[in-house]
Amino acid sequence: MFSLTIGTIPAEVSDAPADAVADASLSLGQVVNLLEQMEYRQRALDAFRYELMAVAVQMATGAARSGAARSGSAPAGENELAYRSVRAEIATALNVSERAAEAQMGAAWSLRNDYGMTHQILAAGEISAAHARVIADAGRRLGVGAAPEVVARREAYQAEVFEYARRESVNRLRPIARRIAEQYAGDTLDERHHEEVRRRRVVVQEREDGMSDLLAYLPTAEAYAIHDRLTRIACEVERSERAESAERAGLHERDGGAERGQRAAAESSARRSRDEIRADAFAELLLGSDASAVTSCASSEAIRARVQVIVPVTALAPSRRSAAPVAELVGAGPIPLASARNLAAATPVWERVTVDAESGSVLQVDRYRPSEAMKRRLGARDQHCRFPGCRVPVARCDLDHTVDAAFGGPTSTANLAHLCRGHHVLKHHSEWAVRQKNDGELHWTSPTGRRYVDRPPSRVRFIETGPPGPMRRIERREPARERREPEHERDFARHPF
Repeated sequence: MFSLTIGTIPAEVSDAPADAVADASLSLGQVVNLLEQMEYRQRALDAFRYELMAVAVQMATGAARSGAARSGSAPAGENELAYRSVRAEIATALNVSERAAEAQMGAAWSLRNDYGMTHQILAAGEISAAHARVIADAGRRLGVGAAPEVVARREAYQAEVFEYARRESVNRLRPIARRIAEQYAGDTLDERHHEEVRRRRVVVQEREDGMSDLLAYLPTAEAYAIHDRLTRIACEVERSERAESAERAGLHERDGGAERGQRAAAESSARRSRDEIRADAFAELLLGSDASAVTSCASSEAIRARVQVIVPVTALAPSRRSAAPVAELVGAGPIPLASARNLAAATPVWERVTVDAESGSVLQVDRYRPSEAMKRRLGARDQHCRFPGCRVPVARCDLDHTVDAAFGGPTSTANLAHLCRGHHVLKHHSEWAVRQKNDGELHWTSPTGRRYVDRPPSRVRFIETGPPGPMRRIERREPARERREPEHERDFARHPF
């Protein structure tokens, strides 16, 4: 039997009556307090639900073993039959499909048996069920089972990722967990990618109302680059359409008010959204392009989109370090080193980011073509919007003065941070307040007085993760042999940046 430890629920969590929510006398702070209390309880209940699901799986396998013991043999398929019976029982009781029930049972079994540490902090209310799923999903590459080496890898990975899971939102945790898991994986991302890239494909799935989904399974760097290029095209089209609309409005300035209003309403309803423009550009680029232009160059040369890849210097130059480095596509997560090297070889500009070895803080950014050094340093430090939980990339963010320049705030890296347009407006036109401390930490205060600390994501990416030793992945070395280095590798060895 399993034993369950539910996290202690604070004494101030009370069973508030349902009609209290509708009480107009409740302040916003009280409403948020109730929501926090409910979330805390929900996390304990989610842990209990995972526990019960895991017990159900154990009952299925236990029933099969008992039947085999009674008959003196193990009939073929008995384990499968017992499992299917329990799965059907749970599916009918919860009014879900058997496929959904199986997914819940599998996740619960993995969390309870392979990621017991994660299950414990979920039960204690320190993380949500969504955080727990992210941790378990990212940890799949570490292996399953009770082999001592695999167990040690999983425990070391969990201990390291908990530091971020407790304070980061789910969407921010996902790339962090994937990156940390790569440090402990038994096989390299390049090895797995070499096999998976052979499964790339484009498929069509029919939908209703004369529509279909066109799905492409591609290497991550190419997929993000395609989406970024479509987005930049859409933004340019939007600017052009707005300019044309303004020009037409000027030509008809003498029209009557009613007619002008009708024309403006018609133009507004006909204006395409950015998603529509992206879809139209996607179709026009594919259906209107010359096939020879598509196949005449390598994908790394064809990409004209803007992507940001963090590549450790040890990943680009020959290295004798025992711990394999991890390259990361900002906004997505780890990518194969081979892909990172190809992108680095094709790009005309590199940036070198100097960081503190202990804290991971960005100290300096150098570039072959020096320009706007301050913006580059802040971009390397922030990576995305610095409002708690937001991951809008810096390319779509404003560079905001933490202390408004109108009130004497200096234009320096100690007083600047990236905010997306929505959170930039929120900062200046609501009761949200922010202070910037050392190393770019932003201390936010909500209108109800709650405090949140947002640490620069670059410190997560640049700190060397994982202890040295057998739990860390070791690079495979080929037998020594002479080879002619490609030109870009020889240049890099002389001038790394």
